[in-house]
Amino acid sequence: MSPDVEHLFTIVRSPDLDLAIPHRARKAYRAIIWDDDRVLLIKSRKYGDWKFPGGGAEPGERAFAALARETAEETGYQLKTRIKPFGVTREYGKGDGGNGLFCNESHYYVCTVHPTPGVQRLSAYEIEHGYEPIWMTPDAAADENDRVPDDPAIPWKKRETAVLRLLAARRKNP
Repeated sequence: MSPDVEHLFTIVRSPDLDLAIPHRARKAYRAIIWDDDRVLLIKSRKYGDWKFPGGGAEPGERAFAALARETAEETGYQLKTRIKPFGVTREYGKGDGGNGLFCNESHYYVCTVHPTPGVQRLSAYEIEHGYEPIWMTPDAAADENDRVPDDPAIPWKKRETAVLRLLAARRKNP
């Protein structure tokens, strides 16, 4: 992580985790795309939660390329080339099979998109979750996420809700 990028918060999913042990890490890149007071989010029809477009990089793929690819796949929108780092979150949980330690590091970028969306190119997993791109205010999306029951199938809900609340607060008090 670059020293000029703000660390937003850390989530520890289990109180018995030893964060000092070596761990496997995954970097993900997430787009914050504004249109007036709304952001472009992904609504899961299966669980009812809201999340930012984005995901992990393919082997050898750079951050912007991963962000642009994931955003286009999930929303149909093409990113413009100018992006601005917003911040980074870290989530620690148990590794595969409940062993070891896993860290998911999410890098959020403020982005702009070309005005006309193309076609989503969803994976089977994303189709199963019913991913739909929708413009929504951060407060309204966070409120809806708060009403969605916690579920191990959507571990990102806590992180995404916290980032939505942070965006709403900063928008009100820049």
